[in-house]
Amino acid sequence: MTAKVISMFNNKGGVGKTTIIWNLAVSIASMGHNTLLIDFDPQCNLSIATIGYEEFAEYLKESEKFPYGRTIRAYAQPYIYQMQINNIHLTQPKHKPDQQLEKPGNLDIVPGDFWLNKFADILTVGTDVVSGAGLYRFLVPLLLVNRLSDTFNKSYEYVLIDLPPSFNTLVRSALYCSDYFLVPCTPDLFSAYCIGLIGEVLPSFVKD
Repeated sequence: MTAKVISMFNNKGGVGKTTIIWNLAVSIASMGHNTLLIDFDPQCNLSIATIGYEEFAEYLKESEKFPYGRTIRAYAQPYIYQMQINNIHLTQPKHKPDQQLEKPGNLDIVPGDFWLNKFADILTVGTDVVSGAGLYRFLVPLLLVNRLSDTFNKSYEYVLIDLPPSFNTLVRSALYCSDYFLVPCTPDLFSAYCIGLIGEVLPSFVKD
């Protein structure tokens, strides 16, 4: 089954993206659907909230066995440099869907990493996207999901991606890989302005 990839995005911060994506994931998994969360926000709020602060700190630690830690960096950094060895590390949130349901779905998360700030700097829209050179770097979220399916026999029905509040290259990458995106907002002038801004910027993504 092909996963539906959904990004949670708004250029404005403080609109509840992380809270909404977490509750949405739990709700979907509670209905029996295998669900994957990808924390693609360098702030890593989703990882800290769902895994726990101390536990997440352990995932960030580098060692001889885990030179890139046990976060999304362990897959993304070797991949973008076309190294042969790259690993994917999954964990489960502390608070899982209601286990009393007859057939609760599985809920996993790929922890984020502060290194994603550097990854955003590595991605180059002009050359990588328009000419096609290095376009593979923008497909990390989707290729990560495919790798889970091919290598670990992990099949997800829904993949939810949490994103930073900006129009940076991480957002562009996730939107390229998504079937849908949701834009949570608050009832204020700034949120309304950002929705209009998203409407102006997205056509350039589609054109690319």
